[in-house]
Amino acid sequence: MLGLPSSQELLGADGLLSVGEVLAATPWWAYAILIGLILMGIRESRNRVVSQYIVLGTPMGIVILSFLSVLITFGFSKPTLPFWLVGISLTTLLSYHFLPMQRAAFHVDSQRFSMPGSVLPFLVTLGVFFTKYTIVLVMLIGVTAIERTGAVLGLSFLYGLFSGLFLSRSIHLWKLRRKALLTAYA
Repeated sequence: MLGLPSSQELLGADGLLSVGEVLAATPWWAYAILIGLILMGIRESRNRVVSQYIVLGTPMGIVILSFLSVLITFGFSKPTLPFWLVGISLTTLLSYHFLPMQRAAFHVDSQRFSMPGSVLPFLVTLGVFFTKYTIVLVMLIGVTAIERTGAVLGLSFLYGLFSGLFLSRSIHLWKLRRKALLTAYA
């Protein structure tokens, strides 16, 4: 289907996995995504000027993908959505107050943001990637622990936590943009 191996291909004769076997069975496109994320993380760690559409749209896209990932992975039958909502709400609120966007500026004339370099978006993105990678791996192997309600709810909450960090950043930048526009056209 997507180049994913079966559980028989992943498990060795002894029923155990080695790291090498897992990495060898990982599809090429998963490595391509990881390399892309690393390159984006390097770019994010430097000061840069970015279009308002990218700065404000990317976090929204990540929140939507996180939400869809929870629903597609765990289904509609479990109470995953409330745990995702608690995770995103809690992190958005806390990170908005304790991790403010400092040194960012919006330029009204070019409709662009000057963004300070930060490794936080890179680390959060890698967290999402490796969480998803691990969930898919565990599900392919057939480990039933992932199907237990506690694990599913905890992972839904974790997806919400990651999304909240992006959403908080977007809210900070939206307010910065709004303030700059009000000042320019006052």
